Amino acid sequence: MLETIILGIIVLLFLWWLTQPNARFKKFGDAIPGPRPYPYFGDMLTAPLTGPNALDKHVALARKYNGTYRLYMGNILSVVVSSPEDIEAVLTSNSLINKAFTYEFLQSWLGTGLLTSTGEKWHARRKIITPTFHFKILDKFINVFNKHTDVLIKRLEKHCSQESFDVEMLLKRCTLDIICETAMGIETDEKSSVIVDYIKSVERIIQILSDRLTKPWLFSPITYALSGRYFIERKLLKTLKLFIDEVINMKQSDEADTKSSSEDFDDFGIKKKTAFLEMLLNIKSQPNTIIATDKDIMEEVNTFMFAGHDTSVSTLCYSLYLLAVNPKIQDMLYEDLIKTFHSKDKNFTREDLNEMKFLERVIKETLRLYPTVPFIGRNANEDIKLPSGYVIPKDAMVIVNIAYSHKNEKQYENPDVFNPDNFLPENVAQRHPFSFIPFSAGPRNCMGQRFALLEIKTILAKIVLNYKIEPANGNFKPMPDVKMVLHSCTGHKLRISKREM
Repeated sequence: MLETIILGIIVLLFLWWLTQPNARFKKFGDAIPGPRPYPYFGDMLTAPLTGPNALDKHVALARKYNGTYRLYMGNILSVVVSSPEDIEAVLTSNSLINKAFTYEFLQSWLGTGLLTSTGEKWHARRKIITPTFHFKILDKFINVFNKHTDVLIKRLEKHCSQESFDVEMLLKRCTLDIICETAMGIETDEKSSVIVDYIKSVERIIQILSDRLTKPWLFSPITYALSGRYFIERKLLKTLKLFIDEVINMKQSDEADTKSSSEDFDDFGIKKKTAFLEMLLNIKSQPNTIIATDKDIMEEVNTFMFAGHDTSVSTLCYSLYLLAVNPKIQDMLYEDLIKTFHSKDKNFTREDLNEMKFLERVIKETLRLYPTVPFIGRNANEDIKLPSGYVIPKDAMVIVNIAYSHKNEKQYENPDVFNPDNFLPENVAQRHPFSFIPFSAGPRNCMGQRFALLEIKTILAKIVLNYKIEPANGNFKPMPDVKMVLHSCTGHKLRISKREM
């Protein structure tokens, strides 16, 4: 009996030792303020980076510790930066260009595509994909934005008689149809059940992988499998692959049917810029290329299908909520749009969208209060001294706290209040450029941000021109839920009524 007790104590002490930070992490971590960590779990029980409380929790921690603080993810030191000066140092540093090691858990789904890759592969992929977001290509997409938004407007009409409804799935279908036709070059079947299965599978896998990204007890393949999540993930990946395979096969068939050398050039004999999937397929057909296999194409298509629809929906949902609970601003926006365009049925041009200055301020203010990706993780390749004076040791994780940087009292007056005038040019000029980074910043910023802004403008403008938006039940408020991308664990319920010209 005594031997069993002694053996048990030894095992517990060994496990405790395994979960302690290494000496360098402890040395530098002790110099940075932060909450008390617990063995094995670190701070992930009391200060999680995902879930319904994550947004408010890390705004509060940043305020408590004056911007920079440390967390332990198990025994791994994470330095959280929240001031614009520290954020600028992190996002512009070549020593902090690699994503945090936890992004590796996304590779079962997204492979080593643009979001998760590092080093030379990331540089090469970024270089070849960037031209697919050239303004000349974006110009061609505006008609697609208009077309699918008009379909959305018709779908919304049947909800006018309802006391409330959840708008999220309708928006997901709209943005997914847009990304399929623009970036992928294929038109989706309006009645296809595969699309609905894909959307629901994305929702579920995001939840599962978000848990694994920030919960150290799920880092191990053994504990992850024992939790049951691994087997659910494998099933979801099959559904996701089914849809992505269908998208790629449809495009390949279309390419084979329409291939013509003359189509590669415009009326002036200048080589055309091609959209995303077409470009990937063209590169794959060339010798000695970075996109050489079906797997290479699959991982980039997976990345862009996810990022191209889910992130925009987050911003659209929270924009509609903020307009619903701020009716005066909604009325101002409607008057501005109708005065400029004189019609609720107009098909916008890029020039029209660029003219929507007030709507742009509304969108940016939404992104300030509800950033699509509230936290970004990086790995330190060497010791880095921050402007705040703290040192990030090599191999530590760095977390950029976008949630607090957008609510920093030193940068924004009344930071918790919805005020689109925060983005009047004269007010923007007074703030640090890294105090507003909804699409990240530096060399790993979001290359699709212009696409997203034009798409969101099109959808919001047409909704506001056609419908008056009110909160469901008079006082419904979504509860922010961080799952890689910001969602709501209570849904996005609204009430709408048709506007009459």
